[in-house]
Amino acid sequence: MLIKSKTRRDCPAQRGRLVRRLTLGILLAGGLTSLIPTSYAESAVPASSPPQTARIVFSLPEPTGAYSVGTTEMHLIDRGRPDPWVTGKTRELMISIWYPARQKSASPALAPYMQPGAAAHYEKSTLIPAGVSPGAIRWEQVRTHGMLAAPVANAHGQYPVVLYSPGSGVPRTAGTIGAEELASQGYVVVTIDHTYDASEVEFPGGRVEVQALPKLSEDTIMKLMAVRELDIRFVLDQLAVLRTGGNPDAAQRPLPNGLGKAMDLSHIGIFGHSAGGAAALQTMYDDRRIDAGILMDGALGYLPDALLPVAEEGLDRPLMLMGAGYYQEQGPDSHVTRPDWKSLWTHSTGWKLDVSAPKGMHFTFTDYPAILPQLQEKLGLPSAVVQEAIGTMEPAQAVSAQRAYVTAFFNLHLRHMSSELLENSLSKYPDIHIIQD
Repeated sequence: MLIKSKTRRDCPAQRGRLVRRLTLGILLAGGLTSLIPTSYAESAVPASSPPQTARIVFSLPEPTGAYSVGTTEMHLIDRGRPDPWVTGKTRELMISIWYPARQKSASPALAPYMQPGAAAHYEKSTLIPAGVSPGAIRWEQVRTHGMLAAPVANAHGQYPVVLYSPGSGVPRTAGTIGAEELASQGYVVVTIDHTYDASEVEFPGGRVEVQALPKLSEDTIMKLMAVRELDIRFVLDQLAVLRTGGNPDAAQRPLPNGLGKAMDLSHIGIFGHSAGGAAALQTMYDDRRIDAGILMDGALGYLPDALLPVAEEGLDRPLMLMGAGYYQEQGPDSHVTRPDWKSLWTHSTGWKLDVSAPKGMHFTFTDYPAILPQLQEKLGLPSAVVQEAIGTMEPAQAVSAQRAYVTAFFNLHLRHMSSELLENSLSKYPDIHIIQD
């Protein structure tokens, strides 16, 4: 997909605010808003915490579903496509697949939250500038709840498939809590790293590729969206290979028993954060294989005028918007205040819901509400960094609400299971608002 931009009107003051919002929402380098390179942001929060000596391990909340969770990684190579960001390379991706697994064994091998090479780069580029001392986190001990290569529970169960795309400059691991939750509820979830767009991607053998995007511009952002769509559609193609008994992994590494047969590719959902959410809805617009999608706090193009086609023409299938914080001075981030979301909302004819967290910030709907408070408590991470990333919403509520709304949405539209949570105009979560027209 090649997205052609429209002519933009000159409005310097408005454009400055919108470009800053877009910058924070799409081209984030390293994961925290305070750590964007100066070319991508107006200011940075200085590191102010004292050096730490103790090494700590942070943890993720347990999934709440009935199933245990299994996981595996796959290295995919799109051999017919040159890499769009680095000359002379073929496009390659890393994905993680999370799925319902057989009951836990006595001592399961749990997947690491990040591979060691990726963790080392993430710490150096993101956490150390934020005020965390080098080596303060015992990455080798930070584990997910996913059992490595565990056999699939009821392999012929035909679990719906959901894809996840993270924000730009953010690794796929930032969506681990949501992926684990959905897997525990009976879904196969595929999280995608968009190579040279993500802050870092570790490939088999320990090779780490880091972000290599050109300077921020309208062309960069529109190309980024087009590349991500091709990535997502390629992953869908490889899942079809897996479903029919093939092994798309570049090295043909063994796959969990029953994984291919367990996937129901007639019921596919997608969600994403920031640039990942925009790419999710744009891919859904262009690819009829996707039945329902969620956008988490992402801009739908290069604002104010160069909108993605999905924003200009809308969707005819279910969508949910999840906004965090405020849009300028106009009110909570929503289809009422944001012109790009309003266009999408107005032109969409399918089922739709707008969920807002006014006390949140850009990373409220990621893993960060679970992780950053632990780093603040144990390592003295500056409160300014934490609040700029996740806001003042109570962290446990942010995690619970995200998991509840995402699960309810896909249950309704991929499994036809009704949900009181989605039917009520008032949320049961104090800091979550349902935005009406």
